[in-house]
Amino acid sequence: MKKSEGPRVLSLHAKSATSADGVGDFATLLAADLNAAGYIADVQAVDWRSEGFARSIYEIGHRTPFPPDLIVLHYSHLGWSRRGLPFGLLVVLARLRRIAPVLLWVHDPGRVDGYRLRQKFGAAVKAIGLRCARTLSHSMVVSVDPCRVYWLADNPEDVFFCPSPPNVVAAPRTPPEDLFTVSCFGIGLSSNPSIVTTLVELSERLSGRIGRFRLRLVGDNAPFSDHIGRALAARGVVVEITGKLDRARAGQELANSHAFFHARGAVTTRSGTLAAALACGLPIVGMLGEETGPPLDEGGLFI
Repeated sequence: MKKSEGPRVLSLHAKSATSADGVGDFATLLAADLNAAGYIADVQAVDWRSEGFARSIYEIGHRTPFPPDLIVLHYSHLGWSRRGLPFGLLVVLARLRRIAPVLLWVHDPGRVDGYRLRQKFGAAVKAIGLRCARTLSHSMVVSVDPCRVYWLADNPEDVFFCPSPPNVVAAPRTPPEDLFTVSCFGIGLSSNPSIVTTLVELSERLSGRIGRFRLRLVGDNAPFSDHIGRALAARGVVVEITGKLDRARAGQELANSHAFFHARGAVTTRSGTLAAALACGLPIVGMLGEETGPPLDEGGLFI
């Protein structure tokens, strides 16, 4: 049999139960780009939760379509959750190392959100797990500047930086003329009190500067409760909900705006929604944080 000319890459990611985790889409697009560049790439979604770690690890080596020259293992906190760290991920890496060199792609290198003792403990466990994973993998990519990743602060030189790409199809910016419009991805907003608080605070600050404006919630989201709607209306906000959209239509809705609200924590390069807004030419309204750095702070962001 004639050997394939291009390197063979197997891309693995955890099957996530939430649509907010876009790692599966990213892995698929990455494989498509590799194939277009002459590589032989395949993507597999591993359902750790349903199949269990033992069975999943056993089957990884038996259902590969070809002997890989490189395995790309994608990590995200939503995909792995508590079951995957620190021990599950390390066992998987040890198993994959016996098949081929492993590139660990960390899409969610930041801290576990929150300030309670349990959340601080979770952040410490996550840091220990990812430090160990770094030693087991042959190379590592993170979606945040390595100098701003808290568990890489000691020696980030050998870690590669790749910001998250846009999760929509970019469109030319065409803001409406009737009312200043700010878009925001609305998935899970009403079920997350901290995001709602951030959104209301950002709305209050913006309305204090420009007056009445339209808030467009892009994507599939639960309806706002009455008290949230009243809180926004009291700040001169007209809420518009688009509902679920495909990638192309979501990009058009973003482009049909004057600015973008980044309500899910501080501004960071690991946000595909933020990358989508920038790809559509929108200025950002958001909060500064420990992950806010180049190239974001070079773009004249309104924070």
